Amino acid sequence: MGFIFGPSWFYGIDSGFSFFAMLVTVLIAFFSLKAYFIAKDRKYLYFTLAFFFISISYFIKAAASWVVFKHILGKVPNLTAAIGTVVSMPNFYSLGYICHVFFIFAGFMILVAIYLKIHSIRTLSLLFVLMLILSILSQSKFVAFHVTLFLL
Repeated sequence: MGFIFGPSWFYGIDSGFSFFAMLVTVLIAFFSLKAYFIAKDRKYLYFTLAFFFISISYFIKAAASWVVFKHILGKVPNLTAAIGTVVSMPNFYSLGYICHVFFIFAGFMILVAIYLKIHSIRTLSLLFVLMLILSILSQSKFVAFHVTLFLL
């Protein structure tokens, strides 16, 4: 059973794209923080937090993918043979995937809360619990994660 999502020729390259996405979201978070210091509006601080969570998410995804990819190539030097090999690291990748989903959901929940102007602690707590449950359940369904993120 495969645990890395995507085509086999894309293994390892996806980490580079994730690192690039992490760099972009860190820059957005940095400029949001600068906007907060200039405007003194709390929503820019929340933007900073949201994009920082999203950048953490991309870092975790890239690191988990890269470690698993290097582990595969370390065992079998031929990439074509490595793809067909059963690897003993799906638990590490699953943990990284759950953390990736959690942080990206957290970032998008903060963005939704900013957009909808949600100030109620109860509502935000309920959204957080929903996000936590979806993070754990989406590990079993890859499509459920993307559909939920699309709906957000």
